[in-house]
Amino acid sequence: YVHLPWCLKKCPYCDFNSHEWRGDDLQLTEQAYLDAVCADLEASLPLIWGRSVQSIFIGGGTPSLSSLDDLRAITDAIRDCYDVAPDAEWTLEANPSELTAEHLAGMRSLGLNRLSIGIQSLHDDELQMLDRIHDSERALEAIAAARAAGFDNMNLDFIFGLINQPLERWQETLERALKGITALDAQLGASPAGDGGAFDMERLDWFDLRNMLMVARSVTEAALLRTESRGAHDRSDFKDRDDANWMKHTFWFKDGNKVTYKPVK
Repeated sequence: YVHLPWCLKKCPYCDFNSHEWRGDDLQLTEQAYLDAVCADLEASLPLIWGRSVQSIFIGGGTPSLSSLDDLRAITDAIRDCYDVAPDAEWTLEANPSELTAEHLAGMRSLGLNRLSIGIQSLHDDELQMLDRIHDSERALEAIAAARAAGFDNMNLDFIFGLINQPLERWQETLERALKGITALDAQLGASPAGDGGAFDMERLDWFDLRNMLMVARSVTEAALLRTESRGAHDRSDFKDRDDANWMKHTFWFKDGNKVTYKPVK
């Protein structure tokens, strides 16, 4: 996992280490950070002697904001330091607003073969409530552009359990997202809302969240897809991989209960 922490703006629900792009000295700061990442990759090499890297995830932040030169520096450093499997999964976390045809083509030329796109909703009023910079039309355009660029393996991230979000709206978002990607190896990363603002857990009902999760499972299974946040594959060339190497959904709720959902293989 490689973390690139910069975003165009900080989303109100995000508790990750992410920071807005600010100031004229950003380029210098970014270069210093990239140098540190590359040095850290080299320093970590003794930890995995004799092991082959099967999966690389470049997350953030919004790594899709990075230039192709910066992404190339990272991918080259990984290949120089580690024994990367020929069929390794290279994932880049992205927002729809940065996924232009030119940038997508450049990503593919670097060997990136999977995108994790932060869509969150396909209803414009919900996106505005989440303070996202894209609308539903741009989100669908980004999915189509990624597919045209040769990305046949994607994760689409959504948030459910928003205040006053009916079950029917959640189901509609999922069905709209799936219309154009059923030929892909795709996953839906469905995350429950957290505390604060549009995510006030005191106003959310556990049974509503459970029903939304079950709808996600039903819709995706009907489309022969998985609801995993990362690394769960349905294509035949991925099925033999050790499932223990991949992440599964773990949801934490305010009352302290831990609920783990793992899709049927």
